[in-house]
Amino acid sequence: MNPWLVTWEAAGPRAEGTIKNRIAAILPKLLGMRQVGRILEFLYANYLAHSGSSDSVFVSEQMRYATARHPYKATHASPPFMVLTCGANPHLRARQVFDLVVSETDGVESVRWEEAVNPVLNPKKDLWEQIQARQPFKRRVFVYDTATNRIFIQSEMDGPPLGVPRRRARKGR
Repeated sequence: MNPWLVTWEAAGPRAEGTIKNRIAAILPKLLGMRQVGRILEFLYANYLAHSGSSDSVFVSEQMRYATARHPYKATHASPPFMVLTCGANPHLRARQVFDLVVSETDGVESVRWEEAVNPVLNPKKDLWEQIQARQPFKRRVFVYDTATNRIFIQSEMDGPPLGVPRRRARKGR
């Protein structure tokens, strides 16, 4: 499964304490960046209204989100890659991931996925040439443990070139 994964990213224990589940949403891969951006904005507005981290969130601020006149817009975090962010601290981060799997052991769920490690690009040079020269991108394997509410890097490996899926072994062969 290669969906959009939306996670909460926090800096510091105060912000981390307001997040009960680091996985904010798992969205269909067919959604476009604009649709995902709107979902991020609504998730963040809901967080502000219910987190208890601020005394200044009023119904009038929620109304501003309904009319699109709000301060926290979803932004394209790392063009030309498909990564969006929204918010301050904590903030939401959305990106398309690979091979997302949910498993359970002794009643505790964990989520495992792979992400491409996007290279740093020079905006003054041709982006496409830089991307082609750096392929294949490395991939990192992440695991989210629901018991600790933490995301860990499990490993890093070379990935296939952009747009080339990894082949899977077929069952029964």
